Amino acid sequence: GTIGRRVIDPTDPQRIWVAVSGNLFVPGGQRGVYLSTDGGDSWQRSLKPPNRTTGGVDITIDPGDSDHVIASMWDHLRQPDDRQYTGVGSGIWETHNGGTTWTRPGTAQGLPASSADTGRIGIAFAPSDSDRMYAIYANDASGAFQNCFTSDDNGASWTRPAGAGSLGGSQSTYGWWFG
Repeated sequence: GTIGRRVIDPTDPQRIWVAVSGNLFVPGGQRGVYLSTDGGDSWQRSLKPPNRTTGGVDITIDPGDSDHVIASMWDHLRQPDDRQYTGVGSGIWETHNGGTTWTRPGTAQGLPASSADTGRIGIAFAPSDSDRMYAIYANDASGAFQNCFTSDDNGASWTRPAGAGSLGGSQSTYGWWFG
C-alpha cells in the first residue's frame, strides 16, 4: 500500500522505523508500524493496528532517547462512493522500550479520547528539546485541522494552546494529506 513516514534512529542507522498506512482502497493487509534492526534487510511488525482500516501514518523518535518512539495511526478507507477518514482506530501510541510494548496515551494525559471523529494526527519532537512534543489533529470528515496539542514533559501530559481552535481553515480541507 503506502508508507506514511520512515525514520532512522540517529544513534544506530541500522534501526529503521516505518509507519505503513496500507492500501487506501482495501482494508487489512500489512498496516501498522514496522521495525528493521539490520538496515532494512528484514522487517518485523512492532505495532499492529486496532482494526482492519487503521494504518500507521506518522512516526518520530525522541532525540534524547531513541528507545522512545511516538507513532500515530489513522483509521481511513476510500471507496468510489465513500471516504472514511476518521474512526476509533485513529490515535497516538508510544513505546519507551524500542517497540517491545506500546501504550496509547489519551484523556488521562490531556489528549482527546479516540472517537469516530478522530482523524489523521501529525506528531513531532522539537529537535532542540526532547521534552517538547507536538500533535496536530485533522478531526472531521472534511479533514480540517481542529486540534493542536503540545507537551513540555516528554509526553507525560498534553495541553491545547490558546488559539488552537482557529486551525480549521489553516490547510483548506486536506489535513489528512498534509499533517
